[in-house]
Amino acid sequence: MFKVDKPWLRFNAVILHPPRLDIAPFNAHRCPVSTPQLFSLVYISTAARRVGLNDIEHLLVSAQRRNQTEGVTGLLLYASGSFMQYLEGPQANLARVYAVIKADPLHYGVVDLLRGPVGARLFRDWSMAFHLVDGFGQAASTAQDEWFYECVAGAASDTAPACRLLTNFWQRGRGSLPPVLSAQADERTKLDKRGRFDRGRR
Repeated sequence: MFKVDKPWLRFNAVILHPPRLDIAPFNAHRCPVSTPQLFSLVYISTAARRVGLNDIEHLLVSAQRRNQTEGVTGLLLYASGSFMQYLEGPQANLARVYAVIKADPLHYGVVDLLRGPVGARLFRDWSMAFHLVDGFGQAASTAQDEWFYECVAGAASDTAPACRLLTNFWQRGRGSLPPVLSAQADERTKLDKRGRFDRGRR
């Protein structure tokens, strides 16, 4: 199985920064693979401004530290100004992490696509794995594709819908959303954008 030494260091086979020894992959021994209290969610959002590699690094470092503390694992995808994220962990811990995420000024138009209980983790080794779908002109990594498809291969019925959303976004970005979900996400983005504009005029 392909597995990078630090999930936030290699995006599309490009090393962005020197290794940071204080940031490590999720310790699977600290959180069981399966638990009756395990929940997951998938959301999509829009970047509030042009996002650069430094923004992504800062976001991932903060997310990994927070997720390590809360026992949350997952995957963050970014494509052409849109984020999709899958999070999994104990329900109360997941709710705390998600509250912080929704309040982050880096994005807006946050829309829940899926939410519910699951029997096992998809990304149990990663406090937050990351993939640029088409970002910053970087070339795609075949090895990273192999890692992702192995993670979602043979997904249980309770995680299969999330895997479909992630796989489609991984391949094609926001345009891969089903029409109904796409309409909901676009409407939320418009409302939030209007609210941000109105607040700025006050």
